[in-house]
Amino acid sequence: MIWANTYSSENAPPKREDWNEGNRKELSAMLSKFPECHPIHELAKKTKEGDLLHFGLYYRHHKKTWSNDRIVLLGDACHATLPYVGQGANQAIEDAIYLADCLDTHGDHVAAYEDYYKMRFPRTKRIVQIAGLMHKLYHSDNWLLIEH
Repeated sequence: MIWANTYSSENAPPKREDWNEGNRKELSAMLSKFPECHPIHELAKKTKEGDLLHFGLYYRHHKKTWSNDRIVLLGDACHATLPYVGQGANQAIEDAIYLADCLDTHGDHVAAYEDYYKMRFPRTKRIVQIAGLMHKLYHSDNWLLIEH
């Protein structure tokens, strides 16, 4: 079974080579926010130390250019999305559909890439911004936003 939870941390995430060392201190702090009867406690008990990953999520601004010569980016490569709105994979699929359509419609790759960018940039930027906002709301200490 694979499970995940996100949480704010005072500590920077470890280097990539240290991800599999686990972080029981951060896990304990995160678990303390849930009542003892919550199933997340059972999941945590069954998670082996070597399977506990701790890594950072970072907000990245949109790339201003998605193509260079015959190379074009799609998905997280040009508009990385935090996981708070469940749209990362969806946006990559939409990119692929629009890119295929643009390549089919235009006679050359330069025009196709420009059209693809013009069509996709506004929507992907909005989704990335919404995911960034949801990240702030999800990790807020504002008592109005916390479930009582």
